[in-house]
Amino acid sequence: MQTPIPARAVLFLLLSFSFILHAQTHVLTLPPVEKPMTVPEVIKLSKAGFSDDLIIEQIKKKQQHFSLTTAQLLQLKTAHVSERVMKYMINPASAVATPCTPVTASRANAATAPDNALPTDVGIYVKQNGGWTAMPQELVNWKSQGSLKTAASLSFVKGTLDGVVDGPMSHINFVSPLEFLIVMPEGVTITDYQLVQLHRHESDREFRIATGGVTHASTDNGRDKLVFVATRVSPNVYTTKVKLYAGEYGFLPPDSVTARNEAALAKIFTFRIME
Repeated sequence: MQTPIPARAVLFLLLSFSFILHAQTHVLTLPPVEKPMTVPEVIKLSKAGFSDDLIIEQIKKKQQHFSLTTAQLLQLKTAHVSERVMKYMINPASAVATPCTPVTASRANAATAPDNALPTDVGIYVKQNGGWTAMPQELVNWKSQGSLKTAASLSFVKGTLDGVVDGPMSHINFVSPLEFLIVMPEGVTITDYQLVQLHRHESDREFRIATGGVTHASTDNGRDKLVFVATRVSPNVYTTKVKLYAGEYGFLPPDSVTARNEAALAKIFTFRIME
């Protein structure tokens, strides 16, 4: 005859079994530890075309504090990481990231002038939020293709000029269509300005324009020169509206083409059209 199991023992076994099941179904898992931001990661984001604002926001999110060495600064510079990002890496208080918007001008630091107060300083401005914002410039390095050149004047006869701009893309992003304001110096006509398309080549951007002497440009082989129509607003001031496909572009002022020697600093107002 089997001896009955006491009720207390049965209750103890049930409670023990329930406790074991409860412990097995409530396993505590800790989230993975987020790795700190590194210099190679910043370079990777920059080469991928992410904006300065986004890169800075990522650094802020990870609360990364850099203590950059001279070698790391040179590494960042060689990889064409912007000075704004490098300054933030050195001292987060020196550069405050602004919210990313479809139309950004991360390096256009000049104040926006209202539409009824046209800028007077020579330069090129873009219409933003009902006002005009000054566009920054980048340097152009010239090289000739199939042309004759005089060493003294950098004059090209029936040839072409290849312009090379440092970096894979502009730091100014816009959405087409756009309206620009061109304030010219005395003695210059609007036809002396050129709108060109730039093509990415390795870590640089390149474009080609045709020349027929210093001041008269030929259209032959000027593959990257685009046509734009400008409207006169006042003496030496014109506006132009452009509708462009996604890509890299720039306005080339006349003094960049008529540089008198190879050491002259040729400049171009670059911008990028996003899809």
